[in-house]
Amino acid sequence: MTVTISDYFLLSPDWDSPVSQKRIWRTSIQTSIKENEKRSALFTWPRRTLSFMVQCMSVSETNYVRRKLYKNLHNVWGIPLWPEWTQLSSQASSGQAVLNVGSTENRNFEVGGKCMILVDEDNYEAGDILSMTSTSITLDTNLNSTWDSGLYVYPILKAQLKAEQTGVSKSIGFDTFSFEFIEVPDTDITHYLFSVTPDTYNTFNVFETEPNWLSSLNIDYKHNYDVLKFLGARYTNTNVAETNMSLTALFSNFSSTELNDLLGFFDISKGRWDQFWLPSFNEDITITSAFVGTDTTFDIEDIKWSAYWNGMDVVGQYLRFQFPDGSIEYRNIIGAPSATEITIDATIDTAVTTEELPFLKVSFLFLVRFDIDEIEINRETETVSDCKLKFTTIYGAAI
Repeated sequence: MTVTISDYFLLSPDWDSPVSQKRIWRTSIQTSIKENEKRSALFTWPRRTLSFMVQCMSVSETNYVRRKLYKNLHNVWGIPLWPEWTQLSSQASSGQAVLNVGSTENRNFEVGGKCMILVDEDNYEAGDILSMTSTSITLDTNLNSTWDSGLYVYPILKAQLKAEQTGVSKSIGFDTFSFEFIEVPDTDITHYLFSVTPDTYNTFNVFETEPNWLSSLNIDYKHNYDVLKFLGARYTNTNVAETNMSLTALFSNFSSTELNDLLGFFDISKGRWDQFWLPSFNEDITITSAFVGTDTTFDIEDIKWSAYWNGMDVVGQYLRFQFPDGSIEYRNIIGAPSATEITIDATIDTAVTTEELPFLKVSFLFLVRFDIDEIEINRETETVSDCKLKFTTIYGAAI
């Protein structure tokens, strides 16, 4: 369905408050009595939202918002994706269709969608994108005006507001508005998916982005069971062999490239749909003796496998080795000769001395999926952002 924009809303956000962007997938999950999952992706591309606060600093700005809402609250709006700007790298002259820009990469410019050269709410020109390169945008019609080099160019989101909006008056004519614009699907647009090529291991992608350790990292443990009392004595029954774990953590991004990689991983996973490897980001196994690159058996601290890791036998578990030089390898445990030894399936071709052991981190590698279909990016500035992600281990996953 072709979506027509009724009006543009062009007052910029108040950057003292975070500008929030969401990407929304939808996944249907059917769960068996043993909590095995069948997942189906319901979206072929993610829906987007843009939320921000507007501080009207003059009577004219307040009246701008009021009359726009009065006429078009129920209609489709064109909203600049404020954090996604690029700039004209040369003058864009009247009668030409090509905009030379700094970069279209890591931004939501879409073939079939709209972009806008914007000076202020009264001086702008919008056009439909016919094609793009990494440094140019070709419109489907020629420009009506001439625009100077250095002006900002924004991708445009076709979106709607909720049916009721509230303005808070701080004094006569000076209002504050909080908006959440929700994308209206348009089949004419070639939708932009962030691209990323993650590490892989045993055919699955590996999520290798470290959380922000200045914020808390939460691990939840869950093991469903039934308590049966109708026979008199209390009886506990469970249909699952192991305890499920979920990880919730904050991830901070300090460039558009870092954010692109994070959103790209979320896009290729389609939210909760796909499964992938996730390190625990902890030191789960402590290796106690130096080793050479040809070793496959390692001395470890006893972590009481037989006593406490019921349902999770050491043999068959997967590990992530992070070496003192920053390099990473993934391996499978194939044996446990004793309570303080493990054997992996292949050499790692890296030696670690006794002095380097404190800088070696060995983490469990879990097969997981995202436990969210909706990722929210809070933009502190155009380039600095953070988001909270949640992952859950998968019951009965075959590898």
